[in-house]
Amino acid sequence: MGSWSLLAASSQAHVAVVSQILSFLFFLFFSKGALGVTFNIVNDCGFTIWPVIISTTSLNETTFELPKGSSRSFDAPSVWLGSIWGQTGCNYNRSGKWSCATGDCRINGTNDMDCSVYDVIIPATVVDFRINQTQTHSQDFYHVSIAQGYNLPILVEATSGSGSSLRSCAKTGCVKDLNQRCPTELSSADGKVCMSACMAFHSPEYCCSDSFSSPSSCKPTAYDQLFRSACPRSFTYSTPSDLWDLQTTTFTCNGADYTIRFCAAADSFSTIKLGGQLKSTDQLVSVRGNFTLGFFCEDYSYLGIWYTSDVQSAKVWVANPNAPIISTPGTHTLSISAKTGDLVISAGSKTLMRITDVKIGPNANVTATLEDNGNFRLINQVDKRVLWQSFDHPTNVLLHGMKLGYDTATGHNWTLTY
Repeated sequence: MGSWSLLAASSQAHVAVVSQILSFLFFLFFSKGALGVTFNIVNDCGFTIWPVIISTTSLNETTFELPKGSSRSFDAPSVWLGSIWGQTGCNYNRSGKWSCATGDCRINGTNDMDCSVYDVIIPATVVDFRINQTQTHSQDFYHVSIAQGYNLPILVEATSGSGSSLRSCAKTGCVKDLNQRCPTELSSADGKVCMSACMAFHSPEYCCSDSFSSPSSCKPTAYDQLFRSACPRSFTYSTPSDLWDLQTTTFTCNGADYTIRFCAAADSFSTIKLGGQLKSTDQLVSVRGNFTLGFFCEDYSYLGIWYTSDVQSAKVWVANPNAPIISTPGTHTLSISAKTGDLVISAGSKTLMRITDVKIGPNANVTATLEDNGNFRLINQVDKRVLWQSFDHPTNVLLHGMKLGYDTATGHNWTLTY
């Protein structure tokens, strides 16, 4: 399927995929480094979940109960290939077999809670990791996949890592409740699961198999568009030409630990709140994934906005086109000042640059949101007043909704620069 997940996308392809994975692992796991990776799993759902961890490396525990509002950590070796997802509604049935409402390891249930690489699972939102943090080489790959279906919102965040590209150490996942917009024909488990069209219909045109196995014969469907619009930062494989989808939804990081958060806030990718921050290696992404905001250049010395789908990441807006940020690369962040409510770029306790000058007072209820039209807005949540917006400060690109001209009432002048 073009993915390095431990999970097969369908039961028909399961044996072949596992065989390929094991052949790859024979090469990959010829040695282990002395380092290690810590994974912190957080349950922000309003109910108990049972996280599942499967890998080729034996762990002390692969499935455990995680009550709402709690967290739990585990350590993996420095070279590791694994997948993580969440089960819901789990218990032992009258026959003494362990079963779950969603994310069950085996279709027919099992007598224990353990899962393995060879298990066939029903649809679930899955996090895939390929960890390599040896002394000779350090680069991890990770993504969130809904290629098989969806059951829970998941957010993945790298901590204490580093990277040199715009896609290094960024947050990723699917934070929207896809079950709420799932078509009836894809919905299962009493509305707690949204299956992929392939899982639901098992037909070649939806599974890109048989006579539909080529890019020219297997075309994206309305179901594919639904999954992509709901979760633009997740891998949603549907056609053989979707290697681009995998490349743009897979992230890399060096020397990081990871937090996996179930049921994170729906605006986790698009909004900065008071007390939160955007790391220099991370980005904001608008709700439907149209635009991305983040630091760029090798030393992250500029803050800008670009079309997410633009491979070249040409900037449509830059906050500081003539004033690069002077800081140790990778140490500065974008946040809302607790003292003034302004958008500021800081390194530690030192303010390096002030993006806005609203000064509404300390600890104000202010948020900064990247919208789907490319406008970055600072909003007072008390009265929903827009305090500042990037559309009022265009650079050299005119986006739909921007203005040009002079406001005689306020004296504001909208002009493009070249």
